[in-house]
Amino acid sequence: MKLTIARLFDFASIASTKAAQEIKPFIDFVNSSTEQIVRALTSQLTLEENIKGQIIRTRFTQGVAQAVSVSSREVLGVISLKCQDDAVDSFLWSFDAKGQLSITVFFKSLSGSKDCAFFAFFA
Repeated sequence: MKLTIARLFDFASIASTKAAQEIKPFIDFVNSSTEQIVRALTSQLTLEENIKGQIIRTRFTQGVAQAVSVSSREVLGVISLKCQDDAVDSFLWSFDAKGQLSITVFFKSLSGSKDCAFFAFFA
């Protein structure tokens, strides 16, 4: 099914107006973009297939810097994806003295070790 903005309201009732003619290219663009996004999401594309980077899955301890292995030294950023049975309150990422990516996690519970997943974006 092709999703279109025109189906959300009765475009025919305003199609002959000057405003409708001026906004038509924008509506066509949004329709096309929406169709591509829905097609991508229903095809179950993964994060790693669409964004240059790597998912990091390992066990982290509250407030302890954990060196993690990644396939590129050109890390642009890191985002938190999920953590086992707890929420990530905040985290820090940096490179240690050996040039390896290091992540320090702070949990909402303020204690413990949890299996977590992060995504590192590469250049």
